[in-house]
Amino acid sequence: MLTVTRVLICSTDLLFGAGLRALIDAQPDLEVVAQVQGDHESLRATEEWLPDIVLISGLVVSLDVQREIARTAKVIMLADVDTVRGSDFFSVNARAVLSPSSSPTELIHSIHVVASGDTVLMPLAIAEKTVRLVRSTAAGVRSDPQDILTGRQLDVLVLLTQGLSNAEVAAELCVTETTVRSHVHQILNRLAVRSRAQAVATAYESGLIAI
Repeated sequence: MLTVTRVLICSTDLLFGAGLRALIDAQPDLEVVAQVQGDHESLRATEEWLPDIVLISGLVVSLDVQREIARTAKVIMLADVDTVRGSDFFSVNARAVLSPSSSPTELIHSIHVVASGDTVLMPLAIAEKTVRLVRSTAAGVRSDPQDILTGRQLDVLVLLTQGLSNAEVAAELCVTETTVRSHVHQILNRLAVRSRAQAVATAYESGLIAI
């Protein structure tokens, strides 16, 4: 039986939003449950429709509301990366940031990847910003991952930076998905970070992964 991913679109540009809706609805395993504008509509629609993915175009939704939405759905931000701060990406716990100039294929692929697991998709420009953020706010505070993580945890962290989901990491390392979730939880605790995105940023900042 085909599993359908439910998507909520938040966009002030009705024409652009309609284009997104047509594109997504054309996919057999994706369904747009609603298209809304603004903070209150977005939050209310998330609570009413319980979508798997909330696609937010531009700055239509405030960061506070995005944080609330991210408690129940996976957020994909569609915005000019030059306007997105690394701290914004962290604070709303977004799973992906895409440029409005992304191709239809890139958008659909990102929705599928994010929906399938706990993957974080971070463009190079955002990765560079998060590195600067970590360096400026946590210099001398966070330890080098190579000093505080086990070899297996480092393996998992490296795969997370490649955008792999828990299931994909499990397959790559020949372990169970439960084991991967345990490793991810321990990685977040040992690095003193709250999200996978922050763990990925720490990997870049420490030099474990080169930009």
